[in-house]
Amino acid sequence: MPELPEVETVRRGLEPVLVGQTIGEVKYSSAPLRYPFPPDFALQLRGKKIEAVGRRAKYLLLDLEGGLVLLSHLGMSGSFRIETEDDQKNSWPLYLWSIEKFSTRSCDHYAQERR
Repeated sequence: MPELPEVETVRRGLEPVLVGQTIGEVKYSSAPLRYPFPPDFALQLRGKKIEAVGRRAKYLLLDLEGGLVLLSHLGMSGSFRIETEDDQKNSWPLYLWSIEKFSTRSCDHYAQERR
């Protein structure tokens, strides 16, 4: 499990790329999680602007317009990957969730290899 400095490093890496972006398409795995995704998960995120990327302990927080917060934990082997459309041709095969088609046409994937 990553320690606080590693989580802060991830937060600092995501912040300049994600803040100000508008979420386009959202895809997620139906793989069982500790808590299932809400039925309208993608619908709630689509079209929302990311206002801040924060951290609370080992959790990453994406503050969205309208007061929504997307909470993420890296777990034992989780990682984020920012890609352009060209990079997606060689992307990893499994994502727990993926936010695609930001206003800059990049995408953010969260992968958890142990799931």
